[in-house]
Amino acid sequence: MPGGSRPDGVCAINLIDGSANEFAEWQARTIAQHFDYLAVIVPADRGGGFANQILIGSNTAILLGDLAGDGVRVADLAAFVGDGRYLTDDFAPVDRLMTAP
Repeated sequence: MPGGSRPDGVCAINLIDGSANEFAEWQARTIAQHFDYLAVIVPADRGGGFANQILIGSNTAILLGDLAGDGVRVADLAAFVGDGRYLTDDFAPVDRLMTAP
């Protein structure tokens, strides 16, 4: 990501993850490593199953306004991101979703 966007650029990712939510957390942790601001939007009624989540990284403040739609912005990003792994060229387990039940 470094050098891949303008200083005022935004990285927005719409992803799906399951009950453990590890991939979304790893992706958010990776984005947070490269951008000054991070916003995560999850469904308001997210149960324990698969759900779409939106991750936004920027070097300027992220003002969502009504963009969250039916979702909610994660308030405690430190808890969401946790101390999990960063995604790298050597660790990008996206293919695990293809084999998930």
